[in-house]
Amino acid sequence: MSLLGRVLYFFACVASTAQITAGAAVVASGSGIAQHVLFSSSDSVGKDVQDPYHSDGPRRRGKRMTGFVAFGDSYSAGIGTLVNGTENECRQGTGAYPALIAADLAAASHHHHHHHHNGTNNDNNNTATADPFFQWLSCTGSTTEQLLSGNPNSQIDAFNMSTIDDDSDLPTADFATLSIGGNDLGFFDVMNACVFRFYSFYSGTCATALAASDAQIRSPAFELRLTLVMLEILDKARWERRPWFTITVTGYARFFDAETAQCDDASLGVWWGGPKLTRQTRRRMNELVLAVNDKLRRTVEEVNRRFATEAKVLFADYDGAFEGHRFCEEGVREPDYGREDTWFFLPGGGDNVRKESGNGTAVAAAVLPPSSPLVDPAGCLEAAERSGDWGEKALCYMAMAKQRDPTLRPSSDRIMASGGMWYVPTYYGKTFHPRSRGHEVMRNQVYKGWDEHHSQKVSSTFFFASFFATTRLWLFVFTTSHTGKMSAMASDIAFPQDAQDTISSLRWSPVSNHLAAASWDGKVYIYDATNASSIKGIAMITTEGPVFDCDFKKDGTLVAAAGADKKVHVLDAASGKTMTLAGHEAPIRNVRFVNIPQAQDSIIATGSWDKTVRYWDLRQDKPVATLNCDERVYAMDAGGTRLVVALANNKVHLVDLSSNPVAFADTVQSPLTHQTRSVSVTTDGARWAIGSIEGRAGLQAAADTTVTNFTWRCHREAHTSTSRNSVAKVWAVNDVSFLPTDKDVLATAGSDGTFSFWDIKAKTKLKSFPDVGGSITAAAFSYDGSAYAYAVGYDWSKGYSHNSPTVPTKIVVHSVTKEEVSKKKKR
Repeated sequence: MSLLGRVLYFFACVASTAQITAGAAVVASGSGIAQHVLFSSSDSVGKDVQDPYHSDGPRRRGKRMTGFVAFGDSYSAGIGTLVNGTENECRQGTGAYPALIAADLAAASHHHHHHHHNGTNNDNNNTATADPFFQWLSCTGSTTEQLLSGNPNSQIDAFNMSTIDDDSDLPTADFATLSIGGNDLGFFDVMNACVFRFYSFYSGTCATALAASDAQIRSPAFELRLTLVMLEILDKARWERRPWFTITVTGYARFFDAETAQCDDASLGVWWGGPKLTRQTRRRMNELVLAVNDKLRRTVEEVNRRFATEAKVLFADYDGAFEGHRFCEEGVREPDYGREDTWFFLPGGGDNVRKESGNGTAVAAAVLPPSSPLVDPAGCLEAAERSGDWGEKALCYMAMAKQRDPTLRPSSDRIMASGGMWYVPTYYGKTFHPRSRGHEVMRNQVYKGWDEHHSQKVSSTFFFASFFATTRLWLFVFTTSHTGKMSAMASDIAFPQDAQDTISSLRWSPVSNHLAAASWDGKVYIYDATNASSIKGIAMITTEGPVFDCDFKKDGTLVAAAGADKKVHVLDAASGKTMTLAGHEAPIRNVRFVNIPQAQDSIIATGSWDKTVRYWDLRQDKPVATLNCDERVYAMDAGGTRLVVALANNKVHLVDLSSNPVAFADTVQSPLTHQTRSVSVTTDGARWAIGSIEGRAGLQAAADTTVTNFTWRCHREAHTSTSRNSVAKVWAVNDVSFLPTDKDVLATAGSDGTFSFWDIKAKTKLKSFPDVGGSITAAAFSYDGSAYAYAVGYDWSKGYSHNSPTVPTKIVVHSVTKEEVSKKKKR
């Protein structure tokens, strides 16, 4: 199953003049990630400490910031900064920008506390103020894949939510920072081939390494993993309950002044005869950084389009602030180990912290001997590549190079000097990473982003972000009319497995046994299922993004599809031609052919995340009317002359298509508590049903006095004991569908892999079917009710890492027998 469809919709202490003293408590998690919780009452704070409360930073309305979490790679870990003799396995340096923010947070918190206690500095007063809670999960070598939930060292899984569920407590995080991407794109390979050549002549060419990184940047998979990371963080923070929660993603800075001539003959290679820092090489490496920043910026923008009016993710671009502080600046002869104004580390170079803080040497607690397994050329590479640690890989390649060619000579005495420090991973791992003064600028850019965001912020309502982050599927229902029958089936029959990604919607033709299947792979597959023993594909619609929904015209002559590309695509079954309508400002959630008596022909209705429902006449390329909704459309269906539109805020708009299709006849509260997944309207429009992620469904008697409104549990597993700690299992109700020939019968299908038929008038279950081996992501009765088609696939409730190839995407048709849908007679 492709990653592309999955994430497109749905769906980043101490200041530079301060040191953490006794106030830092380190909690090591089982995943190997260190979580730092800072209690900074004894921190010494220098002149450059910033107060985030003086910025309009993310926090609860009327409250001060209470803490944050830092995710990411070595740029967020601050490798090499303010390390004085010890470092943890993630190589976190306390001069890193997240640590600086944490120190500012603590200092400002205590300043605020003293100010509100009659100006005194009594230590007893300090105990009344909760110290900020800082979770520092950043780890050197991390990739986007390793951040994602479900991985052994997942930083997102390590995010401690111990108090976030208790509304009486302050949340553990008001915001997050995120720095990620460099390791995904092979930054180390570029540094190795173009600059250092740790593996000597075996390091490959610079052009090859740059081309590989460029291909990774251009690949949609990288952008989609970035998207998943951001959405999973938002979901883990449960931002819908904390709408102030914001992620700030930090980019990268260009390493070189690419136009100076004096560096053309300079080299940073570790062996004699290393590559030169020509202007061409410097330009290409700088272009790589700019391309990464552009990808990060565009991904942030794409994620923010999923939300109402206020951005949930900010991008902090600090590249411009590094101007004049890169390698190869005018008048500088590289390598210049004495230049404090260079804000990147050289191999083995010192930090550039200000004098008040001393100069951290960024060394390990103990020097590793040449016999250490870390630098054993016969076995070091696998572990080094697995960790992603630049320093470990550099050391391993150097040991391997020396073993292959004992005549290799270091390029300078510094390579093997410093008391053997070249055997310490951080010695090389920190190279081309920001020094402490660079991290000060990174911190300041984060604050600047907060200020700019606050100045642009407008009042908005929010919808459930976890709909994007925990669930990548949107499942749809239908209305049908009836003629004819399929050939008899002895058992359930599988359709051809054409779709390359999960099926999002199934719709039968109202007049034939043609089935349309919309997929996240960007296509709609149309099958002829008249002969159950020989089901075949007869047509296909191709779009520019994942398809969320599809529908047949009432006479079966047209098929409409809509989804991620914000457009409406209409296939003429007779000619095979497809026309495209302009669409919406955001992805389209649902599409339906609707019956408006005043119209001369069928009208298409579309519901979108842009909070509108639009009507389309195929003779025009622009909508003929627009309905403005309270929130984004999560599900929509039509039957008779009734249109039902379920929204993100659990409100449901009802439209009478016969009397006034351009106004809401009524707006009601959903009978269910949590996120709506599906709605279905009877063919006469007299009833509608709704399903949600809480494992329940509900019936609403819109214009039918023969039934009453009620809700029921349908895809749940009851508590296994009476213990207070027992947990009931709940699965999303991904589809609700009325039997076209009997509106007293309703089918429900869910993520538990089961479907059931219900007598809603008698409020009883007619038939349950066993687990089909995967989540049912879409389902539909055929036009005459003789067949029930369902799609099986991964429903993304556990994130990308659990997307197992053992759960294939497939469509199955079940032959509906009279006994399965016959209502039980009362005794």
